[in-house]
Amino acid sequence: MFRTLLSNLGHSLFGGGGDGAKNYYTYLYHVENGKGFHFEGMNYPWGDQVIFSDNQPLLAVPLSYLHISIHQAIWIMNFILIFNFIVSGIMLTRFFLKNNTPWFLAGIFPILIIFMAPNFYRIFGHYGLSYLFNFIWMLILIFQFHKQKKKFNTLSEYFLINVAMAFIHMYNLLLGFILILLYYLSYLILEKETFLKKIKTLAAPLTTALLSFVSVKINFLLTDHITDRPSSPWGIMYYVAEFKNFFLSDYSPFGKIYSLIFNGATMGNLDESYVYIGFIPSLYILFILFNAIAFFYKKGKNEMYLPLLSTERYLILFAFFSSLLAMGYPFISGMDWLLDYMPALKQFRSLGRIGLITYLSLHIACVLRISVMLNFFLEKKHYRLFLYILLPIVSFWTLEIFLL
Repeated sequence: MFRTLLSNLGHSLFGGGGDGAKNYYTYLYHVENGKGFHFEGMNYPWGDQVIFSDNQPLLAVPLSYLHISIHQAIWIMNFILIFNFIVSGIMLTRFFLKNNTPWFLAGIFPILIIFMAPNFYRIFGHYGLSYLFNFIWMLILIFQFHKQKKKFNTLSEYFLINVAMAFIHMYNLLLGFILILLYYLSYLILEKETFLKKIKTLAAPLTTALLSFVSVKINFLLTDHITDRPSSPWGIMYYVAEFKNFFLSDYSPFGKIYSLIFNGATMGNLDESYVYIGFIPSLYILFILFNAIAFFYKKGKNEMYLPLLSTERYLILFAFFSSLLAMGYPFISGMDWLLDYMPALKQFRSLGRIGLITYLSLHIACVLRISVMLNFFLEKKHYRLFLYILLPIVSFWTLEIFLL
């Protein structure tokens, strides 16, 4: 597919029907006929604010002033979608190298992570949701903030990325906010400081996340003339993931294996609740569970317990809390009244999309754990054990990608 696209970027479409066709149309219409933040290609004769047309305003608005042809506009959009995955891979590689992943694995694991990511399958229709580099970038910035002293520069960078990507798709804004919220919760749990000191440390990132929302809201106040938008659009309690969705996929032979555990349930649709984590990361979850049991069995003094990296602990909590949100908790457990105090959240009708954070956090933590294990064997010069562990992991992970 990519070979054909790369040779005909300006004359090929990732998706020619449904949302795919619609999202190419709204993007191309605005590039060719529109200007600014008002879109006239739908809701005739009134038009609408451009972001609600799902046409990636960060691309469509500036390109609308350049008087380019349709094929040039298609080329730019298709190229950026593909380039997004290349940049994502480079960012992950740099992150792994900084966290002591062997160099030859730091180049392999990002490819495996990217090609199984839920966002990768959005390139066939929901183009604004297919971007991955921004979430990886923001995760890196969160850990930079956690470790370094140049906090203003780091948070300013986070703010700019989050606001900019909101004008690719509004869900990017939500997920950027949730990443900060997850860091907030995890910091409160993991750090051994006074509660007051924790709150003081966390004030800056939380303010950054809130300012992102405020900045986008100001843009709407200045450019959106629609006054009767639904305050509670339908869907937020419906478009959620289920626990089984993290383990099931009809597109993977390993995802089908778990169907036996879930009473024959299947997951064949690449819809809002598709958050399949993959076979190897699912084994990592078993490691987390057994390691937790070993820790509590003798209060951390058990020889079976393996200490976790600081970054790994944070990522595990990110994955845990985001999976709960993706499944609709706490709202689906009788606490939907909380949504009355979160009117902005009700505008995001698919909580299942939060599962992307679960996927990324779990996969990155899994790679860090594999790296710790392999580095141990290398230091002890247990080269056979190194290969016995490495080859099955890479083989199964790679095989799963080719069979998806």
